[in-house]
Amino acid sequence: MSHGPLEKLKLVVKKRGFTLIEVLVAIILLGTGIAAVSLALGNVARNAARIEESASLNRLAARKLDELVATGEATNGNASGTFEEEGFPNVNWAITSEPSGVENLNTITITVSKEANDETGKQISTLVFVPPVEEEA
Repeated sequence: MSHGPLEKLKLVVKKRGFTLIEVLVAIILLGTGIAAVSLALGNVARNAARIEESASLNRLAARKLDELVATGEATNGNASGTFEEEGFPNVNWAITSEPSGVENLNTITITVSKEANDETGKQISTLVFVPPVEEEA
């Protein structure tokens, strides 16, 4: 079976590589995929930073609450301050002491928040026994 010039041209055309349009479509699809992946990685990084900040505020609140309860300052009423000594000058704390409804038991609540972003504030509460005051006879 012999191949004429027209049949040889058809074989050459069939063996050709990608067309320019196919290459452009592949580049567009690849670029869209890379953009989507980079956007997803950016969101993951932002969420990780937010979670780390929240965990840091929780640790600071728990540490300060333990400190104030251990020193007895938690039952003295309301107090506030910053965590400047711990290296967090823009983080504030405030503590409140209220009767719990049970005799000699107060509810102590500490609120820790960043100055610039109050919606990330964290609250921790606990109950503290307040010894009764002895009456002098």
